[in-house]
Amino acid sequence: MEKQNKRFFNHSSNLLSDERAFGIVEAMISMTIMSLVLIGLLGLLAISVQAVSSSKAETIATQILNESIEKIRALPYEAVGLPDGDPSGTLNAEETKTVAGTLFTIRYAVSWVDDSADGTSTADTNGTNDYKQVDVEVSWSEKGTNRATRASTYVKYKASQSEPPTVNFVFGDVDPNKTPPDGTIFGLDNSPYKSWFDNGTIPLKANATDPSGDLISMRFYISLITPEVGLYRFDPTDNYENPTCFWNPNARDVYGDLLWGEGTHEVVVEAWDLQGLRDAKSIYWIIDREPPKWTSPANLTAVPIASIQDGGGNGDEDGEHGGRHRHGGDGGNEDGDVVLGVRLSWQAAWDGTDKIEHYRIYRKGPGGEFTVLVQDLNAPLLTYDNSGLQEWSSYQYYITALSPGGRESTTTSNIASATTYFVIEGTAFKDECKNKVRINWHSPPEGITVHHYDVYRSGQKANASPISGSATQFTDDNRGVGLPDRTTYDYMVIAYNGSNQEINRSVTISVTTEH
Repeated sequence: MEKQNKRFFNHSSNLLSDERAFGIVEAMISMTIMSLVLIGLLGLLAISVQAVSSSKAETIATQILNESIEKIRALPYEAVGLPDGDPSGTLNAEETKTVAGTLFTIRYAVSWVDDSADGTSTADTNGTNDYKQVDVEVSWSEKGTNRATRASTYVKYKASQSEPPTVNFVFGDVDPNKTPPDGTIFGLDNSPYKSWFDNGTIPLKANATDPSGDLISMRFYISLITPEVGLYRFDPTDNYENPTCFWNPNARDVYGDLLWGEGTHEVVVEAWDLQGLRDAKSIYWIIDREPPKWTSPANLTAVPIASIQDGGGNGDEDGEHGGRHRHGGDGGNEDGDVVLGVRLSWQAAWDGTDKIEHYRIYRKGPGGEFTVLVQDLNAPLLTYDNSGLQEWSSYQYYITALSPGGRESTTTSNIASATTYFVIEGTAFKDECKNKVRINWHSPPEGITVHHYDVYRSGQKANASPISGSATQFTDDNRGVGLPDRTTYDYMVIAYNGSNQEINRSVTISVTTEH
């Protein structure tokens, strides 16, 4: 048994020795294989690191290239490389930039390009320089090898949104190829445009330009209506100058009514570009076929007025109740002479759709006939002052209206009459220590009978009883009390007939009592 156990122990020891020997060899083989794998992996790692480094540089270069292109595109057209009109060909510029330890060189090459696709080839109006080509190159050195990336962009002049087109009429006087001037009157027999007006061949001509060269349309309007062939559309690349159409002022609508009737018409030319920007110019023409008329009564009125004229010119005090003619305590004339007149007012006449501002005034004086007082009055305020008249004089007036071309209305206004004021003078003095004022006036002219007068001091009647119609003077002593010192009063005298009706009144004067 012991021998048997010993044999088993020896056999087990031998087996263990064999297994240990096999594990060492196996481990050595494994290590060898792992070493070979690791060596291969280290090589791949080095290659990978090198590739990553190269990719990073190229990425940076691409980013720099894109930034450079965007910078070029953001520049104004004039600031890109070549000044306008420079035929020198190519301009080179260079700059450097260091990023992540790598030096990058940026080169720009700018050259003119003639684009035959624009339809104008080398004969276009801007020469051979249609736009600018910018070539950008970004280069760097990598392990002794020069590397680079490149791109190009094109720059063409384009107007900004603040640069609309420009359009203007081409004017000429009686020129069949040019627009008649602003304010031209059509429809008159003595007009140089008569045959054009009758035949419907009045020319409209204009020029339009656009900074970006993308003009697309031009249109004429006359009182918001476009004449036949008055709209032009053209290719933006065309150089379309002086489009012309002809206006027929006698054209009618489908109902037989004139498209352009009597009166003033606004003439407009406008131009549009591709950006939606617009420019327009306007003038005004007048059609004068008929004389003007009143669509409602003229309501002509005439009222007497008076103003003060001093030694240096005309005074400013006008009014229905006359000017103020002041006298001091010494009887002197402080404000000058009284100028008498008549103020006319009326309603406007019409010529088509326009109010008329030109009138002819007729006047009939005492014992005379109607004659022209004002040949052609431009009266936008519809009033006229006929001044420099004699006192106590009666005048009659009527008016007619004139068209812009001078046609006189066949109907007249009503006849309006007025009698001028009479003049009074006032003198302040002292009598028996009392302040008094003496008022003087002239007798009325032959044919006018005054029954009595009343004198008003600052709106209150100064006389206790009516003053005889033959009188020419009145002394105001405040009914025996006297007037206060250094006090100014306004005086006016009213004349009455036998029926106690007012027939005339004086101007108003101011008198200051003595001290």
